Amino acid sequence: MMAKNILLGSIGATTFIFSWLYFGSANYPFAMISLAAGLIWIGLEIKWNRSLASIFFLAFFALGVVASLSDFPTLPILLGLSTNLAAWDLSRLEARIAKGAEGDVKAILETKHLQKLAIVTAAGFVVALLATSAQISLSFVALAVITLLVMIALRVSMLYARKENSGNS
Repeated sequence: MMAKNILLGSIGATTFIFSWLYFGSANYPFAMISLAAGLIWIGLEIKWNRSLASIFFLAFFALGVVASLSDFPTLPILLGLSTNLAAWDLSRLEARIAKGAEGDVKAILETKHLQKLAIVTAAGFVVALLATSAQISLSFVALAVITLLVMIALRVSMLYARKENSGNS
């Protein structure tokens, strides 16, 4: 039952974030789309109909892409996408355990999954946030790729030399 509440909260948070972003920028059509999508998703989850969870996940993902292309603030977009991903994952979990697990087994599965989801979601959010704040030039990336290729070539040649030396002994 705890996963169900967190699922509904995640959908609500996703809906609020994207609606807030679009209402704040006076982009009312997208604000209404995000609000309607969130309310419909919540309604379907309450009625135990999870067949469209992937469609709603993709809809909010598309809203995040549009927000990003519209130069909206990065932090709310990342937060909205993180809550969207968590909601989709929890919806899929609920669909899986509703078919087979009961009682204590269901509670244990939910608890373990929620712990792992919290760690992964937080880590993914931090990594995405760090990646957006880093300013890396193209020459640095090219230098890093060349260095990596040289290291791989040296490693392969060392392994080949060891193989040749052990074969001659």
